[in-house]
Amino acid sequence: MNKVTIHASAAVLAAGALTATVLSSPSDASASQDYDCGSPSLHVVAQSSKDKATACATAVKVAEAWFEGAPPGPGGDAATTTVQVDGAQWSCQQRQPDDAPDPHELCVNLSQDSEQVRLYS
Repeated sequence: MNKVTIHASAAVLAAGALTATVLSSPSDASASQDYDCGSPSLHVVAQSSKDKATACATAVKVAEAWFEGAPPGPGGDAATTTVQVDGAQWSCQQRQPDDAPDPHELCVNLSQDSEQVRLYS
């Protein structure tokens, strides 16, 4: 009987530890993820805490708004462009990270800076 009680206690402890691990694991809904949203005219990548369908729908709208409102020519490359999509303002500017061979346009939601769109040609 003592042996059975020890196994039962060990099982309860193991189950408790597993439950504690599951409950304490980071399931932060606000954590951003990168989503590949395809290429309407540019390759679009969304970084968002929202689901992929919502994030990509917004990202494509941001890409289209930027494409229509971006200043033309080389002088426009360094310019910051602000676009409005679904009531939110997005600030877009070309970036050239040190670890990336190709520049890209980075658009950031001004009211929620964890929401970003990267545009690659």
